[in-house]
Amino acid sequence: MTELARCGDWVLVAQGERWTFGRQRGTGGNVLIFVLALVGFIAAFNGVVLTFTVSPYGLIGLAFGAGLLTLAFRRLRHRNRARAHAAVDPLVILDLAGGWLLGAGGQPMAPLSQVAFTTASQLASSARMLECTWPGGKVIVLRGDAFGGSIGPAVDALRRRGLRA
Repeated sequence: MTELARCGDWVLVAQGERWTFGRQRGTGGNVLIFVLALVGFIAAFNGVVLTFTVSPYGLIGLAFGAGLLTLAFRRLRHRNRARAHAAVDPLVILDLAGGWLLGAGGQPMAPLSQVAFTTASQLASSARMLECTWPGGKVIVLRGDAFGGSIGPAVDALRRRGLRA
């Protein structure tokens, strides 16, 4: 399985001529890692500065910052290991060889010639989302995330395969 695009736990993966848009539950968490690392770095830096100014609180800040940084890196390793083994819960499947859009259970929904991928705004987010539309309906297949990735790689991959995006 080859990962073509990722937006947090929303993914586009390819298995030969079958591309799957889906979710990998439990593989997001980018904001938590960012905040832990940021606060840890600030605390460690301030601890170093306070230690050099002969403050008794410098080592406490340094230890606190180092602890937060360690926690952030452990969470990052855990998330990356989970990504390698987590199952993808399909939303839609593109059968490129057969020319069909398939539902999560593999049922045919529409010929790929009638399928279009459009971008749309998300409420309370500057990132865009990607919708898959066909004559019988539509579904959100990727939600962009400032911390978890853009929908751009997915749009580029779809266009390279000649799909409307």
